[in-house]
This record gives sequence, C-alpha cells and structure tokens, in this order.
Amino acid sequence: MKILQKSALGVALAGVVAVPSVPAYAASALEEIIVTAQRREQSVQDVGIAIDAYSGEQLKNLGIENSTEIALFTPGVNATGAQGGFLQSFSIRGVTQNDFNPHQESPVAAYIDDVYISSLQGQTFALFDSQRVEILKGPQGTLFGRNATGGLVHYVTNKPTPEFNGFVDLTGGRFDMRGMEAAFGGPISDTLMFRVAGLYSEHNPILDNLIGPDQWDNETKALRAHLLFEPNEDFSALISGRTGKVTTTISAANQFPSSMAIVDENGFQYDGRPIGSDETAFAIGPNGPIGVGTRPCGGCDFFGYRDPDGSGETTADQYIGGDPSATVDMPSENWSEANGVTANLTWRMGDLEIVSITDYSYFEWRVGATLVGGENFDLANDTYAKGIDQWSQEVRISADYEEFRWVVGVYALSIESDNGFAFGYLPGTGIPEPVDQLFNFEQETGSLSVFGQLEWDLTPEFTAIVGLRGIREEKEYDFRSTLTGESGTEYAELRVFNPDTSDLADQEADLWSAKLGLNWTPAEDTLFYGTINRGVKAGGFNNPTTPVGFPDENFYFEPEELVAYELGFKKSALGNRVTVNGAAYYYDYQSYQAYQNEQLLNFLFNLDAEVYGAELELVARPMEGLDLLLGAAYVDATAKDVPVNPALTTDRQIPFSPQWNLNALVRYEWPLSFGRMAAQLDSAYLDEHYLQLNNFSTNSNDAYVITNARLTYYSQDDRWQIDGAVKNLTDETYKVSAFDTSLNFGNLIVAFNKPRIWEVSFRYNW
Repeated sequence: MKILQKSALGVALAGVVAVPSVPAYAASALEEIIVTAQRREQSVQDVGIAIDAYSGEQLKNLGIENSTEIALFTPGVNATGAQGGFLQSFSIRGVTQNDFNPHQESPVAAYIDDVYISSLQGQTFALFDSQRVEILKGPQGTLFGRNATGGLVHYVTNKPTPEFNGFVDLTGGRFDMRGMEAAFGGPISDTLMFRVAGLYSEHNPILDNLIGPDQWDNETKALRAHLLFEPNEDFSALISGRTGKVTTTISAANQFPSSMAIVDENGFQYDGRPIGSDETAFAIGPNGPIGVGTRPCGGCDFFGYRDPDGSGETTADQYIGGDPSATVDMPSENWSEANGVTANLTWRMGDLEIVSITDYSYFEWRVGATLVGGENFDLANDTYAKGIDQWSQEVRISADYEEFRWVVGVYALSIESDNGFAFGYLPGTGIPEPVDQLFNFEQETGSLSVFGQLEWDLTPEFTAIVGLRGIREEKEYDFRSTLTGESGTEYAELRVFNPDTSDLADQEADLWSAKLGLNWTPAEDTLFYGTINRGVKAGGFNNPTTPVGFPDENFYFEPEELVAYELGFKKSALGNRVTVNGAAYYYDYQSYQAYQNEQLLNFLFNLDAEVYGAELELVARPMEGLDLLLGAAYVDATAKDVPVNPALTTDRQIPFSPQWNLNALVRYEWPLSFGRMAAQLDSAYLDEHYLQLNNFSTNSNDAYVITNARLTYYSQDDRWQIDGAVKNLTDETYKVSAFDTSLNFGNLIVAFNKPRIWEVSFRYNW
C-alpha cells in the first residue's frame, strides 16, 4: 500500500487512537471521575461494576475524536468493523455483533445523553465538546433504557452553565487534515441558558491508487445545541438537537488481494491463504489443486485481477462510482447521517426525583463497494438505510434515603427501518442489459419494558442490590428480492418474506433481565463486589444475500440470553496516589446470535457460547507530575459447535476478542516560567484474533502493538494550549475488517487501519 505524503494546518478527523481506561491526564491520572452508572452521581471507585470512564479533558489530551477509538486501549473492549471500518460497533468481553445490515441492533448498547442509539451505524460518530464517556462491562438490563447482553457505552456532552464560556480548537496534519471544533454558551436570562457546539473536519485521500483516482478521503460535519430552563431548584428542562454527517470514499479502503481456498476432499472450504505468484489453481485440496477451471494468470483472482503495485497483501483499487441501479436514488459518495431532538425533564419533590426523556432520532447511510477488483470490476454491492425512524420515551422515579436507594421506571421504544441492498452484475446474465439483484427489507420494532432496582445497606459495610426488568418485544419484517435491469425493468421476483407469506415474519416475545449484587466496603478506600447479571437481547430477522432456497425458519433468529457471574475489587492506597481495580468473570451464553459470513451468504443464527476472563488496572503517581497507567485483560470467548462447512462442526473463537489486551501510558508534566509542558507516550498490545466466526487464517490478525506520542504546552493562565501528536508511531498495519471470498472470486475483501499520522492543534478557551 503506497501512502500519499501530504500535510496542512487546520482541524482534522483524528486518526486511530485510544485511551487507557482509568482517569488520566492534564492534572493527574488520579483525577476523580463522577459517573451515573447507577442513575445517580458516584465516583467510579464507589460503584460495584466494572467501569471505564474518561473525562472530556482526557479525551482531548489523547486526541480522541471518534466514538469507537476509545476501544483500542480499553481492556476487554474492541471495535468490530465492516466496509473498510466505516461501519463499526463495540465488542465487550467477547460479546459482539458484526452483522453490518442496517436493521440489526448491537448487544453493546450505545447512548448519547441517556438516548439509546439503535442503528449499528449510528454508533460511529465524531466526539466533540464531551463531558465524559462511560463504558459499563457486562449485561446492563435493570437501569438503562435498552436491555443489552454485552454492556453499554454512554457519551455525555457538555451542558449549558450560568457563566459564559467556550473554546476554539484548530488542528491540522498529514494528508491535509484541517478543520475546527468550537463551543460556546452561557445565560440568556436568570433561568435560561444555552450551549452550541460544532465540528468540521476533513482530510485528503490516504491511498495512492495506481489504476484510478486516489482514495480514502473524509469529511465530517456535526452540530449540537442545548437549551436549559431552570426556573427553580425543583425543576429543569433540557431541550437538545443534534445533526451530523460523514462523507467518504471508504470503499477504497476495501482491498482485494488474491487468495486460495483450502478445501477438504469434498470441496468444502475450511481455511484460506494468500496465493503464490505462479499459482493458477481454483483451490487447494488434500491432494493438490482442485476446482472448476483455473485462474487466467498466476497469482490473480478468477477474473484476471492482480494487485497492481505488487506490494503483497495490501493493494489499491478503484472506487465503485455511480449508482448500482437506476432504481436506487443515491449519490455516488458513501455517507452516514444522524439527526435527533431530545427533551429531558427533571422534577425534584423532596426525596423523590422524576425524570422524563423523550427522543426522536433519524438515521440514513449508504455504502457502495466493489467485490471484485480491477479496472473493470465484475461485481459490486450497495448497502443503504433509506430511513431509520426511532422514537423513545423513558420515565424514571428514584429516591435516595439514608439506608436504601431505589429506581423504578418504564421505557418504550419504536423503530421503523427501511433499507436496501444491491448486487450489480455486468452483462453475461443472459438478459439484454446489466442487472442488479435488489433486496428491499423493512422492519418495525416495538419494545415496552418496566424496570426497577433497589440498593439496601444491610450494615455500614455491606450493601445488597436487586434489579429486575420485564420486556415485551414485537417485530415485523417485510423482505423482497428481485432482478432489476438498468432501465428499471423488473425481470424476476426471487423471494418474498413477510407476514402475508410466513407466520415467522411477525414475532412477539416476553423477556426479562435481572441483577443480584453484594458490595463489601471494609474500609473507605476499599470495595469488593460480587454480581450475578442476566441479560437478554431480542431476536430478529436476516437479510440473506442469496435468498433463493433459504428456508423461512432461517430468516428468523431467536433471542439470546447471557448470565454473567463476576467478582471484583477497587482499591486506593498511599493517600490515593495509587488505585488498583480488578475483576474476574464467567459468562454462560445461551442462543448467542452468531454472524456467519459464508461465501456470499451473510446471516445470523443461534449458538451456545462460553466466555471467561479477568481484568486488572493500575494507576499511580509515584512523584509529582508523573502519571503511570497499566492495564491487562484476558478473554477466552468460545462459540460452541460452529458449522464451518457442511462437513465440519467445531468450536471457534468469537471474532474481535483477542485473548490478551495490554495497555500502558506514561505522562510527565513539568512547570516552566511561562506555563507548563507535558509529554505522553501510550501503547496497546492486542493478541492475535479473528474477524469472522469461521476463524480462517485469511480473516485473522497477528498480534500487534499501537503506540502514540503527544507533547503539549499550556499557557500560564490555561487560556490556550498547543499540542503536537503522532498516532500509530511505528506505522503498524492490521486489518479492521476482512471477508474471505476465495471460493467466489479467488480473493479477499479486506481493509486496514490508518497509517502513521501526525497532527498539530491550537486551542483557546474563554
């Protein structure tokens, strides 16, 4: 892969970077972070849950501007990827969902200011003007709106204040990164306050394409506004609006190295490997080359395409360009757009607090990709969400008494998802014009839940926690597949699946989640906890890309259930100059919603799984100005009896779950006569892992290390600062997504991380 060498000043979308999972930076690594994991304000060290929290200042000092970048250095947390990493969501302790279809929900729930983000694609967005981010590990079903088996990530933004304040942040760097982040706000009157924040960033292409236009550029725009009305101490109303759009030629990040399928004596694939420069076999079997026909040339795919620059696994290729069919009204760029408005009302009545959160969110996105490389590609696909409408209403009532605290509430969610998918074929189909195989699929989701949690101080040292949620889930699915010509002519209807054709297209389920916990606080700076959590995630429907002959029962997948057993501790010592947090857990995972990418058929189905692991995190300030952070996580995540092919059923490692994840940070800050300086180096190690459930070698990552460095100058009055940073300092390369298409096209569809990126930023506060 040849990298373009360009640079400029301005603001940019941050590259790949992430953070350690315990408090950090400008003042001290031991800075206390207040979280609301139990629906009330508490220090992270006082909550009997495995939590990783980051303040807005920490996010700034580590250069994090993308929602999923926090995963890389957080023990036990990773980011799944598809379509060149454009579509990403979280994996926590091996609990993941890497189906990229727009109507699916993740087992790791994401929230912005208490609002659930249902769209998987909506979980990737720009972070700006952030107050904090909280990551809660393990099932979360008794307090937060949407039940989740894996955990949740909660992004909290800065709200209006009674004083005028704001900032402007300009950044620029490699690949002509440029743009601006800014926020300002303050009082309108004694009872009314506002805050407005925005981000604009872009960078030029990263890939130097030898057979077409240079690729992998990006433009990100986002705007958010808050209006806070506080007529007295007993009532507040926060009205918020948000909009954001990312536009990119991300298909260029999908690359197409030639590959060889390794098959058994029946021709069923069980692994894959890169193809040699002189090999022309269709596939390799136990007795040598097998298959139908041969490749047109040595080292190429089935269509005669080879990596044009000869650099091996990473290649450059042209973008699909244009629309896949005349019936799909989409621009040629790939893009993702999210909008929303929220009303958050709070009443305080003595010991009671009542919170009402009403939200409407709307998502759209489109991703087009070439599936076969070369100047004249033979097949392309296009995935798009024509519109995802989401309504939610939550009402919570809570009270905090001397010996017990409780929360009860109701949560209602409605999602209407209208989506499409297309394969584009060139002539040779026997039809007078090029055709697309079009898939239109609509899903309606309705969910109503009632929940409650009680914390009771049995003694001054022991606190018991009991929580329960009951859920009514309803889903209806309407699927249609056709062969449609370039002129819009419909040549054939291939498959219809809806409530009129199948009883399975209309599903109802009653689900429940629960929590039992016990906290022991033998001393003010010591906490031990034990929990049993039962989490659930509703079933759903597939969008099979090869639906002819696909049985009705395979369209629907069942709800998954996860029972998590966890023991943990949190300890501060030496006058709070050292904190050590640890946890060990075991997950009994029933009906895990596994995603299988099998040649051109992509679908979810149910398996049993087992996960166990442990985490340990250390934060220390051994001397004034010096902060040290160390983290380690071990995860063993196994899916049981995976059907790799019709002749092979075996256990497999769950994708995006490296067994070992280690991270470290050292930061030193020292005074100057005209301000102060800080130098920081952070690094993360991820063990080898797979990106698909089949665990083929072609879908794997070897172990790798990502290192980032930063140097910051702060003015004496803290009004302004200058940062210089290098991300991915050693220019490490790893896959962010991979699909083995060896038996289809003789190649892989893979995408890699961003290369080494440097940037300089200037920030002014007032």
